[in-house]
Parts: sequence; structure tokens; C-alpha cells
Amino acid sequence: MDPLRFSKDRLRYQAMIGVGGIGSGTFFSFKGNETLGREESRAGRFLDRRDYCKLHIIAHYVAVLLGPAFATIPVGRVGDDPVGRQLLEEMVTAGLVVSYVKALPGAQTLYSVCFLYPDGSGGNLTADDSASAHVSSSDLQSAQEEFMRFRNKGVVLAAPEVSLETRSALLQMGIAYGFFRVASFTSEEIPWVFRS
Repeated sequence: MDPLRFSKDRLRYQAMIGVGGIGSGTFFSFKGNETLGREESRAGRFLDRRDYCKLHIIAHYVAVLLGPAFATIPVGRVGDDPVGRQLLEEMVTAGLVVSYVKALPGAQTLYSVCFLYPDGSGGNLTADDSASAHVSSSDLQSAQEEFMRFRNKGVVLAAPEVSLETRSALLQMGIAYGFFRVASFTSEEIPWVFRS
């Protein structure tokens, strides 16, 4: 048996249902370590690397490491575009259950640009008006049968790049169905977390 594969009877949890960004991106390496300023144009180059968005990255690792004994179920949206179709194919190949990932006509698949400085520091620019921004609590309701199937045996993951309201709704469903709950927030969202 592959040491990274587990039989169901050895797992405390049997599924992860998650919301968060599903998308792709690219890496851009700046010339010079000075912080990019406003109205500045900076030379650099695109790197031969691909980026993925929050839920997609996490769900991919869970599916690959735990294998088919563990159901990895993203709930989300991609654009009805070539990038979205490619991502869905990649997710299926990795073993994710994509029944609750819908293509949204007229919307773009989430996209980000990671920028890097020569010293290894950097950051990320991510679109906030993509298909992922349209994931809502009604999308979660469409997956309710999965919550019932894995009652008291699942994990919910609320990752960035979908609305705080949708992530909150997922966590509430996790409470109702006895799921272990995990959430992640960007630094700009932390004030909301403390108020809630």
C-alpha cells in the first residue's frame, strides 16, 4: 500500500467540503529589489510556473495525499471559458469531486499574478470580480446531500476568494452537521472576523 494512501477505517474524517477561490495564475519576477512604487513601470519576466487559487490548491493536495478513500468536494464556480474548462479537467484528474463546481456564463475564471523580487519576497494580485465572487449559500445548499452523507465525519474548509458571507454560511452548515471547521482569512478580512 502506498504510505500516503489510507483505508477509510483509519481516517477519523471521510470528506472535506470547501469553498474558496478556484482559478489559475502566473508568476512575474521583477528586476531590482526596490518596492514597486505608484506610477512606476518595472521590467521583469514571466516565470515558467503556474499558480492556482486558494481552494483549488488546498483541495488538490488533500485529494492527492489522501486518495479516493477520502472525498474531496469543492463547491465553487469557474468561468465558462477555456481556463475554467482546463481547471475542471485537472481537478477531475487529481481525484476531486467536481459535481458542485459550476461554470458561470459571462464571468471570467479567477486569475492572479504572483510577483517576486530577486531577494525572494513578493506578493499577489488577485481579481475580485471573477466567477468565484459569485459563489453563494445557494451553492452550498445544492451540496446538502453531501453534508448529510458525511454527518459527523467531515471537515469544512472556508478559504479566501469567495465572500465572507458564503464562508460564514459554510461554517454554520459545518456546525449543523457536526463537521470539523477550518477557515482562512486575508489580513484585510481580520477586522470582520473579530466583529463576528
